[in-house]
Amino acid sequence: MIKELQASGYEVEIRAMAAHRLESELGVDSRFTIGVEKAGFGRYVPEEIRNHVYEKLPSNLDHVSAETGVPVRIFNREKVQLYDSRTSPLTPGTVMEQAREARLADPKVTKFLNDGLKAQQALHQDLPDVLARNPKVPLNTAQALLTERAELRVVEGIDRLASEAARVDYVTRVRPPLIKAGGALGAAASAYDAASTYRDASRLSEQGNQFGAESKIVGAVSRNVGGLGGVALGAAAGAALTSETGPGALVGGAIGGVVGAVAGDKVAEWIDQNRINQQKDPQGNVWSFNPKQPQAGWTQRELDLDAMRFSEGIPVYKPGAQKAEPALADRLNYQASGRAIELALSAPPRPQNPYELPANDRDARSFRESPWERNPQTQAWTRQVAVGYIDRNVMDIRTQTATPQRAAELEKQSQAIIADNATKTPAALAANYQSAHDQYGWSRYGEVPAAVKDAARHPGRLVASDGDTYQRDAQGQWTSRGMVWDSKAEGNIKRELDATYQRQQHALKVTDLAPVEVHADPKQTVALAPAPASPRRSTPQDAGHPDHALYETVRGAVAQLDRHVGKPWDQQSERMTASALALAVEKKFDPKDDIRLVFNQPSATLAPGEMVHVYRVGHANPDPAAHLASMKTAEALSTPVEDRYRQVETTRLAQSEQTQREQQEQVRSQGVTGQGGPRMMA
Repeated sequence: MIKELQASGYEVEIRAMAAHRLESELGVDSRFTIGVEKAGFGRYVPEEIRNHVYEKLPSNLDHVSAETGVPVRIFNREKVQLYDSRTSPLTPGTVMEQAREARLADPKVTKFLNDGLKAQQALHQDLPDVLARNPKVPLNTAQALLTERAELRVVEGIDRLASEAARVDYVTRVRPPLIKAGGALGAAASAYDAASTYRDASRLSEQGNQFGAESKIVGAVSRNVGGLGGVALGAAAGAALTSETGPGALVGGAIGGVVGAVAGDKVAEWIDQNRINQQKDPQGNVWSFNPKQPQAGWTQRELDLDAMRFSEGIPVYKPGAQKAEPALADRLNYQASGRAIELALSAPPRPQNPYELPANDRDARSFRESPWERNPQTQAWTRQVAVGYIDRNVMDIRTQTATPQRAAELEKQSQAIIADNATKTPAALAANYQSAHDQYGWSRYGEVPAAVKDAARHPGRLVASDGDTYQRDAQGQWTSRGMVWDSKAEGNIKRELDATYQRQQHALKVTDLAPVEVHADPKQTVALAPAPASPRRSTPQDAGHPDHALYETVRGAVAQLDRHVGKPWDQQSERMTASALALAVEKKFDPKDDIRLVFNQPSATLAPGEMVHVYRVGHANPDPAAHLASMKTAEALSTPVEDRYRQVETTRLAQSEQTQREQQEQVRSQGVTGQGGPRMMA
């Protein structure tokens, strides 16, 4: 066919993507499960065909190149060109094989594969229930699919792939830092895991976070079944060890078909979520909440035992579901939120590194990933660009320094990341929960969890982008407590912690938790202690607030959306308004803009209404991205109003700081220009 195209006058070029076998296999299975969930069917390529195509591609590239002489270009999954036959002496097949194997040297790739294949294991574990709930899949089709899946041994294949991905991720990403910290620790991963788990669980228990301590133990046991019994017995977990949802149940049967340490964390995650989204009422009845369908609320469904006699084990439920009354739903929300905040505080989200940012399409292209990095001494932004190969195994690396304009863009990105990180610190999470506890009057059900009070009392306890937890002392130094030795934060890590702490403290100027005292830092104690007669903080709902006019515009758009779907104004409307306002502020919408809200239409990857879009029409800005912002509907409806208002305040602060930096840079540039004639800059 290529020769026919050439004979007809066409210029032909072959482009191939270098992806490792694990990436290819993950893509095949995830496309299948996504198709089944969204459309009721999925395309599955048999293993024999997959293997044949993958193995033959390098030799086929060599054969076609030799026979036709057409140019061959090879790219990676990030769309970076790795090879062009017109400029390289190597054969395309050789480069393809090398590039495939090189993928597994990238920790980000191995983590993606490990997480992705763990997720596929969990999806296959839940597939019978997913099929039973999917109205697009008839019962006989569901049974046939499960039967064919068993015959093709799909689950066993995913287990093997997940096991391989876990080993690769350990060798590439997990093990090197352990070896760097101490050879004995790297050589005994299970022992390290055991000691680390004991230390973390004990620390959480001392902070009053019993649920978080139990979660650490569940994760450790699921990773090392049979090898960490002593950890569970030694940690302060109490009766959880023999409870229905504790590690005992996991070891005894919940581990199911999981292979060793492959999906342990995923199983533990499932248990944690189950303990959050299933709650008992005072009468002992179990109620369930589906985060993917928040509008359904807390519900009960009853199994149809008669129908299940003919369903081959697939769960069949009686029609309809009982929905909890508002008062009961409020109590269940309190119980679930308490569990959720304890779990969140036990493992705060790892922040993004604000001083390592990805390159964009306008930056010089690199043969490998080449992020921008900020020098902690000079503050300059540079990146190491691979421009080609010196020989087969040595790349030509050159340093690129950001221009003033590009540096300003990177600084803006960096500040936005710091602002976002500051909203996810333990103290910020605790403040968010406290707001919800106050707003909904949950004090009638119980006190704020001890873990929340502890996090509020220790705002100087932060997680850095290196994954370690640091504590700030009275001199402003940051220390990470290790099992063998402690380490001080230096360079960009210290700058990151300082910036996040300052931004966090600005957002937490007023707190409802009292007393707030940090013994290690008396200056901050004074700053954080709330004044007895402190007035209520102004919010965009108040007439005198700078964003009140924009709030009213957004509120009108939400009201119009409610009318369109026939829904009365309620608390969800207030949350949607606050969430849409946060998006509008981020995009710098104006109160005079024609702002509208709309839900997404169904697609191959999204169910109808899964996303809410906030957009404006009739604006002169030619950039389409400046007029649209989106958010998951469930997130928009579930985030407390106060959290969104804090987000608005943080965004405005970041925008103001960026404007000041741009003005200062403009003044400096004008000053330099005025001191002499034109200059050439490299």
